[in-house]
Amino acid sequence: MAALYSEDAILLVPNEEQIKGRSAIEKLINSQIEEFALSDLKITTDETQEIGNTLYQSGTYTMKAKGPKGTMPVSGDWVTLLKKDADGNWHISRHILERGCA
Repeated sequence: MAALYSEDAILLVPNEEQIKGRSAIEKLINSQIEEFALSDLKITTDETQEIGNTLYQSGTYTMKAKGPKGTMPVSGDWVTLLKKDADGNWHISRHILERGCA
């Protein structure tokens, strides 16, 4: 999953400092998958706009996570900015997540 991000990407998640760089993003993703036993991820894209070498996308997500009283649904909104690299591949440059409990 971390391969979707550029080397200098920034991930913004609630209640966390900015996560800077693909390596740090990968560590966060792996630790959250393990700690919260994340499963059943469903991502919906509501909007996509391409402007030159930049792509804007937004949407919603749902998943299940381990909580204090067992497995619970989690949902939220997301926004990404992607940039095209020299080879024409898109990579996430900025990723903002908003989350709450469903």
